[in-house]
Formats: sequence, C-alpha cells, structure tokens
Amino acid sequence: MRATHSAITHLFDLLGREETQCDLLERTILEERDAIRRLAIERFATINDARTNVLRTLQFLEEERAALLDRLAEEWGIDGHAMSLSQLCARLDPPDAQGLERRHEQLAAKIRRLHCEIALNAMTIAEFQRVLHGGLQAWQDGRGGESLYSASGRARTADAVVVRRRG
Repeated sequence: MRATHSAITHLFDLLGREETQCDLLERTILEERDAIRRLAIERFATINDARTNVLRTLQFLEEERAALLDRLAEEWGIDGHAMSLSQLCARLDPPDAQGLERRHEQLAAKIRRLHCEIALNAMTIAEFQRVLHGGLQAWQDGRGGESLYSASGRARTADAVVVRRRG
C-alpha cells in the first residue's frame, strides 16, 4: 500500500502541474487575443512559441500520468492499459478518492474554459477576416473591378472609398 500511497501523491502532483500549465496556456491565449485586437502580428511568433512549449509540457505530463495509471493497474492486477481515474478512485479510500476526483474535476473545468477562450479567439480572427475582405471588396468595387496590383506587381493607388461597418 506504501507504493500506492506514493503513486497517489505523485498523481496529485501531476494534476497540479497540469493545472499550472493550463494557467500558462490561458496566459498565451489572452496575449494572443490582445495581439489580434491590436493587429500586432509581430507578436504572434513569440506567443506561438510559448504556447507550443506549454502544449509539449502538457503532453509530457499526460504521458507521465498514463504511465503511472498503467503501473498502478499492473500492481493491482487489472487487465488493459490506461486505467481511468474513475477506476482508480473506486479502489481508493474515500478521502483520497474524493480529493483526487475534486482535483481532476477542477482541471477538467479549466480545460473546458480554455476551449471556450480559444473559440473566442478564432471567432475574433474570423470577424477581422470578414471585415478585411469586405473592405477589399468595397475597394475593388469602387475601382470597377480593377485588381489591387498592376501586371508589374506594383500596388495601385486607391481612390477614396467609404467602407461602412454594420453591427
């Protein structure tokens, strides 16, 4: 049981480290949103690098958690790999099980919130694309269908075109 207690302690630690990484991921999502709103395209590479590092760490922690659950399953003589946390909690003393379930639910709630934040960024980007496309279309319509660039690749000068935004 000592090995199991040690494994459970390690599992609590892993879930905490995953939650910390989710906090860092949220920071990159909010930084991205700010960069999108400011059209600070030069910041995207740095933000993307930070997000990639966080995601790699999260993947490593997930693999470590799966290996730990596999080791416990083997210790308890359970067939199959990747014993679920639910199966693990069913075998634990109530205080450990409740604590582990609570910690896991907090992490799951944070992950669901991150999915919503990412979706919001995607919607913001889509809205900017729609507005830019509308502006370009209005410019082209005002030019009688002329393209933005000449045959030699030079940008054409724009006459004044009014773009009205709805919404």
